[in-house]
Amino acid sequence: MIFITALMAIFFYIFAIIGIQVFDRYTHSHRANLDYRKSFSGLPNSFVTLFQLFTLDHWYDLLRETSDVMKGWTVPCIYILSWILLGSFIFRNIFVGVMVNNFQNIRQNMMTEQKQDHQNRKLAQLNIFALDELEMEHIESDDPLVDWEAEVFHNLEIIKALGQKMSPVMWPRDTMFQYYMLLEAYASNADERNQLFKLLDKALLRFLDS
Repeated sequence: MIFITALMAIFFYIFAIIGIQVFDRYTHSHRANLDYRKSFSGLPNSFVTLFQLFTLDHWYDLLRETSDVMKGWTVPCIYILSWILLGSFIFRNIFVGVMVNNFQNIRQNMMTEQKQDHQNRKLAQLNIFALDELEMEHIESDDPLVDWEAEVFHNLEIIKALGQKMSPVMWPRDTMFQYYMLLEAYASNADERNQLFKLLDKALLRFLDS
């Protein structure tokens, strides 16, 4: 959109300068019945006139007046019709086409996000269902090793069932940092647990020796 607007502004400026030079005789005419005498009297008026022609507003009236004053249809027709063809048809269609393309891309992105959200909801429902079953197994079994193995196999079954429908999880930086902190704390607790087990083993050995 920015490049198209800049290109259109360049053509506005070029045609405004050409219009001031070409219609100088029309601007300085002494006729009293000219309604668009100041159309090309300066750069601001030329921009306004070109925008008027861009919207196809009173273009034929301006063409008729300029051709009467300049006593010929050739130069006014070439100038006005070329600007109408370039500005009103080409640039307007390009501008509208780019906007429609942007809206289609936005719509496609929204549909993709909706599909992704739907898949995430299905995955969440499956995980909730699996967690419910795991809780029932925890209630039925007292062996932590069996519970851990059941949880692992359940998660594997969920992954196999989803297949290619699983979406990658993008973690925020803070969440990832907290995850690493939890892993570090878990590793530290595991080391302390091993040290406690070693101390307990030594204490039991001393107790049995005594």
